[in-house]
Amino acid sequence: LLQLLGYEVDVAGCGRDALKLAAQNSYDLALLDFRMPEMNGIELAAKLKALCPCMITMLVTAYLNAEQE
Repeated sequence: LLQLLGYEVDVAGCGRDALKLAAQNSYDLALLDFRMPEMNGIELAAKLKALCPCMITMLVTAYLNAEQE
C-alpha cells in the first residue's frame, strides 16, 4: 500500500535484518510489528533509535494482552 502511494519501501523479515538495513540506508520511518522473530518490536525500536535517533518508529500488532498494553 505504501508503495502504491509513492513511498520507497524496504522489508525485513526479522529484527537482525532490519538493523542491517538501517545501518546501510537512511530511513524516515520504521513500521514494526510487536511480535517478530529474534526480538520483539520494542527491543528493535530501541536499537533503531540508538542507531538512527531521528528515525520515527511505529509499532503495530494484532496480538496484545493486558500486560503488554
